[in-house]
Amino acid sequence: LAQAVDWQAGGSIVIAATGFVQTENEDTTIASISSDGMSLTLSEPLNFTHIATIQTIAGRTIETSAEVGYLTRNVVVRGNVQTEWHRDIPACPTKFLPGQFEIQSCFEGRFGAESINDMFGSQIMIHAAMQNTARAAARIEYVEVTHAGQAFRLGRYPIHFHLNGNISGSYVRGCAIHHTFNRAVTIHAVNYLLVEKNVAYNILGHAFFLEDGVEVGNVIQD
Repeated sequence: LAQAVDWQAGGSIVIAATGFVQTENEDTTIASISSDGMSLTLSEPLNFTHIATIQTIAGRTIETSAEVGYLTRNVVVRGNVQTEWHRDIPACPTKFLPGQFEIQSCFEGRFGAESINDMFGSQIMIHAAMQNTARAAARIEYVEVTHAGQAFRLGRYPIHFHLNGNISGSYVRGCAIHHTFNRAVTIHAVNYLLVEKNVAYNILGHAFFLEDGVEVGNVIQD
C-alpha cells in the first residue's frame, strides 16, 4: 500500500481494475496485516493483475496504481435480504467493453456472475420541510451501508440529502457504500455538505449524484 492503514484482519477490501473492463474489480478478505500497516496478506490469490507503476512523462512524475478500498465497518446499515427473491445472474459470455462502437453480449452480467435479490433496500434520507432554516443536519462517519437504495424508484437512495439548503457542519465521511440498488450518495439542492474519503463499490447507477434545484419564491423547480 502507498500509506499505512489501521484495517483489521478478516475485513473485506475491494481492489480496482487497472485494465479496460470493469469485471477486473475484485473483492476479497484480509488474512493478515504487517506491523507497519503497509502490506496486506489476502485470504486467496487474486484473479487479475493490478498494476502499480511510476512513470516520467514530459518531465513530470506520474504514479498509476489500483485503488484499494476497505469495505468493513463496525456500524452497518443494511436492508433486509429476502432470500425468496434471490436470482443468480451468469456472467456475460464475453467481456463487457466500454468502447463507443462495441457490441455487448449482454447487460446484466457485465460485472461477472452474481446473485441479486428484490433490489428493495434500506435508505437514509435527510430532509427538512423548509430550506435555508438549518432544520436538518447529519453527520455520517465510518458507517457501512449495503443492500441499500431501491432500484428504478425516484428519490430512494442509500444516503440522500434532499432539499435542505444550507447544511453546514453536516458530512458523509469515510463510509463504505457497496452492493446497492440505486446510487450511493445523492445531494439534491443542498449547500455546504462535506463528502470525503468514502468508498463506493458494486452499485447501480451514479455513485455520487449531484441534483440541483432552483428556488422560485417558495417553489423548488428541478
